[in-house]
Amino acid sequence: MKAQEQTGREAMDGRIGQKAMSSGRLERSHTSGSSAILPQQIRGCIMDVDGTILDSMGIWTGLGRRYLAERGICAEEDLDRILFPKSTVQAAQYLIDHYGLQESNEDVCRHIFSIIDTFYRDEVTGKPGAAEFLRNLRKNRIPVILATSNEKEPVYAAFRRLGLDDCICGIVTCSEFQTDKTKPVIYREAARILQRVIDEDRLGTGEMRHLPERSQSGKTKKRNRCISSEFAVFEDTYFAAQSAKQDGFFTIGVEDAASRADREKIRALCDRFISDYRELLPWTITGNDDRDRSPETITGNDDRE
Repeated sequence: MKAQEQTGREAMDGRIGQKAMSSGRLERSHTSGSSAILPQQIRGCIMDVDGTILDSMGIWTGLGRRYLAERGICAEEDLDRILFPKSTVQAAQYLIDHYGLQESNEDVCRHIFSIIDTFYRDEVTGKPGAAEFLRNLRKNRIPVILATSNEKEPVYAAFRRLGLDDCICGIVTCSEFQTDKTKPVIYREAARILQRVIDEDRLGTGEMRHLPERSQSGKTKKRNRCISSEFAVFEDTYFAAQSAKQDGFFTIGVEDAASRADREKIRALCDRFISDYRELLPWTITGNDDRDRSPETITGNDDRE
């Protein structure tokens, strides 16, 4: 179970800011020692948070079970497995319906969030090499958006404490689109935002700091359609990686202890599988502001339901 955005909380969204930037592309480095196939071009990154960037999956294990135990209720044996792919709002409703709780969904979520908030604000750390990789993307002007089943406030608090809040251009959550990661909806929405960032030549939202000033002149001449394969999705779970992969995204699996049982399935599914983000640092970036994309080569997904 991963936390969702609570109704009424102030949200940081993916709207486009006011600072100009120049989009880049991520290409295979000749110095990379990996035998895996790397993308010739990645224009932006869509990254999961828990278990992918942050080493945070431990907080979620047994969270629903702990909530029930405090109320003297014995949880079913496979509760953790049932709740794992759900948002907090969805998980709270499952607990209410399945165990006959008299509390409202909002009250259940509030109690869960109080546990989670403290962890993200004060304790959570990044996955190996994640901070260096994100800063490298920022330096080279590759936009990143977070696509998470968590809620925005604890994620933003963690990124701010770790000094990574200026490395992302926004956060999209499953709750915003009433979905979960068994479906590709959140990745499509994140890709649309990244495409708009690139097209409008801008990044930043709310309190976030902006990318460095662009080094090249000129803006995108026309709005391009969103092509899934030009965006990399980073995920640590099989069901989420499968959803992104089946929708055409270049998919990078990130090893995490919570998904150890699915490790080989994730490795086989994804275009690239890493245990440490420093494995990706040999990638290099070059500008692509004036890249010509003829209409016949565009097979994007932005008109799909």
